[in-house]
Amino acid sequence: GVDGTAIVSHMYQKYRTVIAGSRSKLKGKVIRIGTMGGISEEDIRTDLSYLERTLEDLGRSVESGAGQAAFDAALQTAA
Repeated sequence: GVDGTAIVSHMYQKYRTVIAGSRSKLKGKVIRIGTMGGISEEDIRTDLSYLERTLEDLGRSVESGAGQAAFDAALQTAA
């Protein structure tokens, strides 16, 4: 229900972090975090925190910490 382009723009404008959208048929439907250059675990955690805040800023209800929990679970699975 939230345009991915609006998320990307808001995260940059308010939090000065850069994430990416998509092109062609996925434009506005997906966002991408950590797609270019070196990126650390802490960078991803920061972007997930900003993403939660951005969704709230854009009027969406967000379970606080859900992104961090999913990221932690993914790290455990990958280990």
